[in-house]
Amino acid sequence: MMKPEKLTKWDGWIYWQEIDGYFPSVDDLLEYCRDDGITPPKWVHVCKEEKHRISIDGALDNMIDDAYDGAADHLVDVDELYEFIEKWNKKQRIVSYFPDRRRVLLLEGGEK
Repeated sequence: MMKPEKLTKWDGWIYWQEIDGYFPSVDDLLEYCRDDGITPPKWVHVCKEEKHRISIDGALDNMIDDAYDGAADHLVDVDELYEFIEKWNKKQRIVSYFPDRRRVLLLEGGEK
């Protein structure tokens, strides 16, 4: 198993594995610890961001999955649909965060 990369700076979401908790920033984590009288961790995982988007390829495949062979050749205005979905996807703001187990953020000189 590879050792995670150790970071000392991070500006984004973090994940504290011990409590299964996500925080938008280190400041939010430290405030949570202060408010609840909890000793802050020595390290946390940084998070990867995943933006949620519609995959038009997947939607089209699903649409013709049970159709006859060659049905894809009869789709109309597919380029127009791709352009619309691309513009629409850019407007969406739904984002999820997942722990990046390959990177940890050391807090206050902590060592993992």
